Amino acid sequence: MLGQGVCPPLRREEFQVASPTGHRHLGPGHLLDGYEELCALSEQRHCEPGDAEVTSRGSSQKLNLQSVKIFKKSSIPGVVITQFVNDVPQGCSTPDFEKKPLTLTLQEGETLDKQVKPQIWRFNSMSHLHEKIVMIKSSKNAIFRAVVKGVPAPEVKWSRTLKGMDDPAKYEMSFNSATNEFILEIKSLVLDDSDLYRCCAVNAYGEASCSAGLRIIQELKQILLASRKMLRKRVVAPKPKPLDKEAVWQLLLHADKRDYEKICMKYGIVDFRGMLRKLQEIRKDTESEQDKLVHSLKNFEHIRVNKEGNATFSLEMELKISSSNVYLLKDGERLRYGTGDEYRKHCLRRVGRRYYFTVNDVQPEDAGVYQVRVEDVPIFSTELDAQAIPVRFRQPLSDVRCAEAGDAEFQCVLCTPCHEPLWLHKSHPLQASDKHQISVTPDGLTHKLIVRNVGPSDSGLYTLDAGQGSSSAWLLVESMMK
Repeated sequence: MLGQGVCPPLRREEFQVASPTGHRHLGPGHLLDGYEELCALSEQRHCEPGDAEVTSRGSSQKLNLQSVKIFKKSSIPGVVITQFVNDVPQGCSTPDFEKKPLTLTLQEGETLDKQVKPQIWRFNSMSHLHEKIVMIKSSKNAIFRAVVKGVPAPEVKWSRTLKGMDDPAKYEMSFNSATNEFILEIKSLVLDDSDLYRCCAVNAYGEASCSAGLRIIQELKQILLASRKMLRKRVVAPKPKPLDKEAVWQLLLHADKRDYEKICMKYGIVDFRGMLRKLQEIRKDTESEQDKLVHSLKNFEHIRVNKEGNATFSLEMELKISSSNVYLLKDGERLRYGTGDEYRKHCLRRVGRRYYFTVNDVQPEDAGVYQVRVEDVPIFSTELDAQAIPVRFRQPLSDVRCAEAGDAEFQCVLCTPCHEPLWLHKSHPLQASDKHQISVTPDGLTHKLIVRNVGPSDSGLYTLDAGQGSSSAWLLVESMMK
C-alpha cells in the first residue's frame, strides 16, 4: 500500500504519558490515542501538547516533546504536520495528505455521486484552518475521502468534535486499494450529524491532520416549507365573486396551456377534453368578432406585481376605429381608470400601439380576473392571484447594536396584516420563549422581537418572513471590556 522502503525500527511496545495527576500506560498500536491524551492534558493545563513528557518504558531515557515537536508545511492547504523526532532517518518520512476530505453542505433532493469543485464559501475549523465548502446535492449518506502518504505507512483515524463515533452501523471506515483512498461514510443522515470531522494520519515519526465540516440543512428546509404553507393562510383573502362561464372561457382563451389544468380545477371544469374542443370553437367566434373592430392584436403580457406593489399587464393592439371605447373590467364589473398624469387606482398608458394597464398599490382585495374589451368584444383576460400579491413593509427592520447581556429589540410595520409570521436567525426559525419574545398587534401590522440577555452567539442576521415578503436586519453584540 504506502509503506515502501526500509526504515530503522522505532520502539512502540509501550509508552508512558506523564501528567500532573499520574501516568497512563499505552499498549502497542495506540500511538494515536496517546497523542490525543497529550492534547487533552495540554488543554487542561492551558499549554501546548509539547509540554507533556513521553518516556519509553524500555529505556531510561526521558524525552521532552518540546524539544522534538516540529511543525512542517504541507503542500496541501489546511493540513498540519507535526514531527515527533529531531531527525527522520533516510528513506522515511512524516505523514502528509495527497488529497484531504472536503467540507460538505448537504441538501435534500439528489444523490451524492462525486465530489465537485469547491466554491468560495469559507468555513472556520477548530484548528483555526479555513476549509472551502462544497455545495452539492446529497443522498441519505455523506462520504469523506482522504489519500495519505508517508514511510512507514501511516495509520488513519477519523473523529468528530461534538461526540464520539462508536456506532459501526452509523460510521463506516474503509480503504479503497484501487484509489488509495481512506473513506468515512456517515449513514442515515440527521441534523445532529452536523459537526467538524477530523482525519488524522500518524506513523512513528509524525502526524498529519486536517478537518472537514458537515452541515445538514435537510431538516431546516422542511421546516421552512411547512412554515411558508402556514404563512399563506395568514390572511383570509376576500372570496372572489363567482365568474360567469363566459369570463372563465375568456380566461382560458388567453392562458398558457400549462395553466389549463389549474384554471379548470379552480372553476370546476371537469371535462378536460370537452374543454379543449369548446375552447377551439370559442376561439373562432371571438376572433371573428375581434376582426370587426381590431386590425391586429398580439404580444400579450399577463399581469405581474413589481417590487413597488403595482400590478401591470399589457397588449399590442391597432384599432380600426380610433374612437372605439376601450373598457377595463374586474370579475365582470367595469372599472374607471385614468389616462393622464393624475394618480388613480387603475390607469391606462398608451405608447404607440402598446396599451399598459396598471393597478396601483395592490391589496388582497385587488385579486381577480381582469379583462380588456373594445366596445362589447372581449380582447384579453388575465388573472391576479392573491398569492402573487407581496407583503410590503411600511417600516422595515433596522440594524440593532446591543451591549452583551442586554436586550435587543427588532420592530417592523407591514402595509397588509400578517398574524402568523416567521422569525429567523441566520436562517434558523425562532420559537417564542423566554429568550425570544415575539409579539404582534391585534391588527396584524406591527411585529416585534425581543432577544433577551444577548451574547456573541446571538449576533447575525434576523429576518421576519411574512410569506410573500420579508425584511432583514443585523444584530451587532458589543462585548463588555473588563
